[in-house]
Amino acid sequence: MFINAAVYERLLADLEALTETLAEERHRHDLLSEQANHQLAMVRQDLGTERGRREILSQQAAIQKSFLDFLCSRVNQLETERVLLLRQLTNLDLPTPTIRPIDTPPAAAPGDGFADLSIFDDDARHAPAGWHPDGTVNYGTPAPTGGMSS
Repeated sequence: MFINAAVYERLLADLEALTETLAEERHRHDLLSEQANHQLAMVRQDLGTERGRREILSQQAAIQKSFLDFLCSRVNQLETERVLLLRQLTNLDLPTPTIRPIDTPPAAAPGDGFADLSIFDDDARHAPAGWHPDGTVNYGTPAPTGGMSS
């Protein structure tokens, strides 16, 4: 089978254009891959830095908690001694005050969001007391007499 010379030359030109396009796309891919690898290395470095900071903060928190526990036990010991001395001096049986650190609630899981929060947590008196027959919210006031407007 014979091919026309013009068609053959056009096919060769198309192949050369495709070869050039392929070379450009390979070059662009190599550049994008290099950029992505560089960004990945930076993200890994940042992740390592943040993990290190978190580790340092958790160790500092543990040290501070143990120091707070020590201070609480020392204050309790001093209060007990004070009560014993007052008992000997005054013959009064006083209760011994004690202090203890408050346990902080665990942090909420990231997926929980604000499901357990309420706008009425500050004061329960602000919470609605149900619904009026006309569909309005009952805040502890009598139902409106005029009805709903349209």
